[in-house]
Amino acid sequence: MEFRLRLFFFKLIKLAIRSPAKSGWENIVDYLVEKLVVYNKSFFDDILALDCFDSTEIRLNGAGLKLYISKRVSGRITMTVGGDQANMYSEFVKRANELIKDQDFNEKEI
Repeated sequence: MEFRLRLFFFKLIKLAIRSPAKSGWENIVDYLVEKLVVYNKSFFDDILALDCFDSTEIRLNGAGLKLYISKRVSGRITMTVGGDQANMYSEFVKRANELIKDQDFNEKEI
């Protein structure tokens, strides 16, 4: 599972690098990159250690663009990108949620 998480975050960062930055704003995932570099091991450990039905959010840009992470009773980790600034980065949010689905971290429809 840790490898899948690391691969997902690598692809998310690549997606953000290719996305246009807003004038006067930092890159979409600057805050996330800082957390990964500075807190690398504990970052993934914290996600993997979530209890069932626990959730957390990670600020991607240090402001209102967030990655929401939950753990289901099955142990499955699910994610979605959103937050107060989602409309400012609508194309990135759309593509990031597609990536989440492609990597099988999305909510399954019943």
